[in-house]
Amino acid sequence: QALSLVSLCPNLRTLIFSLAIDGLIEQHLSTAPLLRGGPRWRPLQHLRLGNHQEISCVLDHIDKVDILHFISALPSIDPQKEPFARFLRFLRVTSPVELYLPLALTNSSIGSLWEQVVQCAPRLRILDLKVSTSRYTYSSKCDKWLVSWLY
Repeated sequence: QALSLVSLCPNLRTLIFSLAIDGLIEQHLSTAPLLRGGPRWRPLQHLRLGNHQEISCVLDHIDKVDILHFISALPSIDPQKEPFARFLRFLRVTSPVELYLPLALTNSSIGSLWEQVVQCAPRLRILDLKVSTSRYTYSSKCDKWLVSWLY
């Protein structure tokens, strides 16, 4: 268990964690954490995750994180779907000061996305958003949202 090393390194300040996963492992990660039991890790200065399925691997052990950096976009920004709900739980636990977050806009509802993010991360001071949309999912709803968000 590679992640068990984290609790053995009391001076660890940065953790960069990424899994190359196939569909079977991805399905398992979305429902069950890899590490159950054991101690919570000390607060980290910087946590970088390759994708959002990895939240399940560390959620039961993570504590506060100053800089939270995601490499890939959330699979859904629909508050009614589990990936977004798990992301909000993770934000609540880590309460980052800096958040680097790629977002892929789809036709799903934006809902109360920003209000929920702010409630879950009260220490947030720096927000780096990478907003993208594909020409296949782009719609007037995305266009209106982008315009309203930018201005």
